[in-house]
Amino acid sequence: MNLGAGELIAIGIVALLLFGGDKLKEIMRTIGEGVRELRHAYSAATKELETSIGLKAEDGEDWLNVDGAELTKEEKEQGPPG
Repeated sequence: MNLGAGELIAIGIVALLLFGGDKLKEIMRTIGEGVRELRHAYSAATKELETSIGLKAEDGEDWLNVDGAELTKEEKEQGPPG
């Protein structure tokens, strides 16, 4: 779903009219906190998954392939699979 600048401005104006400035600040702060918590949970889950299936060494320094062999320079530059 791609939203252009016009659509975002329209949504912002409607939200401002519906909730008012003070309530809108509180809503946006709550959304921001939720997004931050979601990113933290995603990061922790990704780290745990990478460690458990052997994509990353436990110390976090070297990427490993599924067989446990160190990746080539090109594979390291690509980052994690997926």
